[in-house]
This record gives sequence, structure tokens and C-alpha cells, in this order.
Amino acid sequence: MGRRRPPAEKSAGMANKIKQGDIMTSKELKKVAEILDKLEWDTINEMGYRHISGGFAIARIKKFTRSYIKVDVKHGIASDCERRVYKDTLYIDRHTMQITEQ
Repeated sequence: MGRRRPPAEKSAGMANKIKQGDIMTSKELKKVAEILDKLEWDTINEMGYRHISGGFAIARIKKFTRSYIKVDVKHGIASDCERRVYKDTLYIDRHTMQITEQ
């Protein structure tokens, strides 16, 4: 078994990788959260998961740069008798806040 680093060492290493332009403002984070919530809700409705037990959609930020935000959307059905999970990758332009498939 390998040596596990304490959380303090991990966070110190991550802090060095963040560039000044890559930080999101609280206003931008609120807008992105609204976009992700709407994306999840639209996926649930469009795919018909609202009417199926175990239907779900989860949108998460995977990565972001100065120009775009990469979002992974997992959606599908997860119940005791069926498990179908799909994954899509979308991008949000940080200047226009529009979703694209790039």
C-alpha cells in the first residue's frame, strides 16, 4: 500500500496549478449553477425520465479555462431492474454563457 498524503499537502499542490484568469467570480458561479440546473431539468423532461422511476440527470463542471467551461452530463435510468447511464460532454462559453457542443 502506498503512502497517502494528508489533505493539506493535496490542497497546497492544487493551489499552484490555478491561474489568476481561471478563477470564477461568485456572480459567474451563480449563473453557471442556474445553467446546470436548467440543463438537468431539460434533460429529464426531453428524455422522458420524469415519468420513469429511477430517471436522473446530473450536470457537473469537469474543467474550466478563461474561455469555456467543460460540463459532463450523466443521465439515464438507475433502478433495481434496469441500469442505463449515458454521458454527454457540453461546453459553456464564459463570455456569452451559451451552451455549445464544440
